[in-house]
Amino acid sequence: MKLPEVSVNRPVMTLMIFLGILLLGIIAYTQLQIDIMPKIEVPTIGIITSYPGASAEDVEKLVTKVIEPNVAAISNVTDVISKSQENVSSIILKFNWGTNLDEAANDVRQGVDFSKRLLPDDAEDPTIMKFDLSQMPVYFIGLNADESYDDLYDIADDKICDALKRLPGVAAAFPMGGERREIKIDIDRDRLKAYSISLDQVIAVLSAENISMPAGDLKVGSTDFIIRTPGEFENVEKINNVVVGSFRGSPIHIRDIAEVKDSFKDIERRVRVNKKPAVLVLVQKQSNANTVEVAGRIKKELREIKKILPPDIKMYTVMDSSEFIKKAIFNLGTTIAWAILFVVLVVFIFLRDLRGSFIVGITIPFSLVLALIFLYLGNFTINMMSLSALAIAIGMVVDNAIVIFENIYYHRLNLGESARESSIFGTSEVGLAVTASTATTVAIFVPVIFIPGITGVIFKELAYAAMIVLAGSLICALSLTPMISSRMALVPVRKEKKSKWDKFRDKSDIYFRRLEKGYQSVLGWALNHRKTVLITGLAIFALSLGMIKGIGTEFIPASDQGEIYGTVELPVGTRIEVTDSVMAQIEDILAEKVPELMIYYARCGLSETGGGAMVGRKEDVHIINIGGKLVPKKDRKRSDRDIGNELSKEVRELPGVSSVDFTPPDFFTQMTSGGEKPVSIEIYGEDLEQTERFANELKQRIAGIKGLVDLTVSRKPGKPEVWVEIDREKASMLGLNTYLIAN
Repeated sequence: MKLPEVSVNRPVMTLMIFLGILLLGIIAYTQLQIDIMPKIEVPTIGIITSYPGASAEDVEKLVTKVIEPNVAAISNVTDVISKSQENVSSIILKFNWGTNLDEAANDVRQGVDFSKRLLPDDAEDPTIMKFDLSQMPVYFIGLNADESYDDLYDIADDKICDALKRLPGVAAAFPMGGERREIKIDIDRDRLKAYSISLDQVIAVLSAENISMPAGDLKVGSTDFIIRTPGEFENVEKINNVVVGSFRGSPIHIRDIAEVKDSFKDIERRVRVNKKPAVLVLVQKQSNANTVEVAGRIKKELREIKKILPPDIKMYTVMDSSEFIKKAIFNLGTTIAWAILFVVLVVFIFLRDLRGSFIVGITIPFSLVLALIFLYLGNFTINMMSLSALAIAIGMVVDNAIVIFENIYYHRLNLGESARESSIFGTSEVGLAVTASTATTVAIFVPVIFIPGITGVIFKELAYAAMIVLAGSLICALSLTPMISSRMALVPVRKEKKSKWDKFRDKSDIYFRRLEKGYQSVLGWALNHRKTVLITGLAIFALSLGMIKGIGTEFIPASDQGEIYGTVELPVGTRIEVTDSVMAQIEDILAEKVPELMIYYARCGLSETGGGAMVGRKEDVHIINIGGKLVPKKDRKRSDRDIGNELSKEVRELPGVSSVDFTPPDFFTQMTSGGEKPVSIEIYGEDLEQTERFANELKQRIAGIKGLVDLTVSRKPGKPEVWVEIDREKASMLGLNTYLIAN
């Protein structure tokens, strides 16, 4: 083998190469991003279409069923999931893992464009959205105020959101809740009738007057003026003075037929933080941005923003996704550090030589550094998978160095070779065997890279990192280990007077010789009783196979993220005032039953966008969303899952509640299934009423299965409707038709 010989003969070159690798590794570490999991492109595309004022049945008939056939036949589509509700149609397309989503999005866009001409005129253009984890807010900010509450929404929008949007890595920041200014014009219909003015006429005049338009230009001497007609209303008085018509030669103003109020919008949404009316600011990161870095910039900017806010405004961090990531990575990093320490300690105990332990242990940092370089070159991140690979490989990286060092030691001590010869010949003698051993270990991880589906996507990085670490340990063992061994005196020099260390070695030799003798005795007995050993081994193997049934299975182990989230549904059609009342009762339960909460929010009401369906969120007038941050795990006895189960029992007892879900936030479920439940049963049928009836019966039957909680049926009844049936004959006699009456 040439590599050990070159390394020993050219020690300076070898040392410089490894120092260069160390420097590159440090640089790569500073550039690597930190995240909880590898970068994953979930093969899901959503189509959101708004149809204002339409019932769920109309949305399904006129929008969903029009678009669905034109996108369902696209190649690589595995599932088509549609949801039709009041005002919004959501169609989610799932593709095979590994599908190029850019090409798939183009195919979807073509299908949607073909469907547009068949959609109702009142329907808005469909929006095509890729499922992206960056759509989920990474940071929640809660704002409370006393005197400034009426202006809190505008303050949050202008002073907080605008500042956060300018930060690198921030994709969007938007406020939720609070009061929004609105000018209300309450018209007296009796006066309208008395002055012979129609409502359409008033609307047309106000629209025409509240406008600012360019009116050309004017050249006067050497100056060129731009002419504008600024007519936008600036205050209530200007609206009152607008002329909407005339009666018997006299102008009729808005103030003559209506009362103009500077008020607030009737928003069907309520938001509270710690039981106080509040505004939530939700921050989303860009898809390629690092969560930890973005959260750090947000915190820094918020400290500056706080200085310019009114003194009565209190600002809270309600949710910070980076905290769980940093804790998880820190804990795993600490585990790796302890693993390195114990590996070196075990090596030292068995070698009982400081120099030998150093030579063997030095392969660990260089192997890890080499892995960091290749992680950076492969455009990977420091995450749970890559760090797990390093933790797994740490115990194996020293194997090669131990075997080679032991053989070098043997050549020098027993064969009397020089430092140079023993390092070269000792390494070359076992080099091929060590290489073959490493190759077999690396071969275990190779198939993982080619596993299809989500398993391959997640564990590919683990396999890649483990193979790099093992390959790096082999290179270190074949080059760095013999080079250092050739420069160190490995054979202890005989002294007339023994040191304390020599005495310790002599005493420990006694115990190790006893250990060797004990092993020889056990090995001898095993060789003389081969049948007994074989039968015992087979019995243990068979027994272990039988115990597999009692071991639970999980794709990714559940973790305590220190947060709780819940969704509570009331019957469809429930008014916002009733929903708000139930939400207040839930807040009382949180305050009483969950002392572990540091801060929490509650919100209910209409969603401003339909994008919530893409990440599994439910938002409507009858739906309540709860979220909160718990004290650190060391300061509480209950897990987030235990707290969620307790809350589910309490909230389910409240009158009017039809569905409760306090399942702990599961990052991996959202990531792999677009927010679906861990277990879902799909029922197909042509008759919707019959399938819904069957689904409800099935729900009742399986409700008693141990471990099942928060069972729900996805199909919900639409909002209650009031039908106005027109007598066409009488309407015609009055000069009316269905369109005019509906308007």
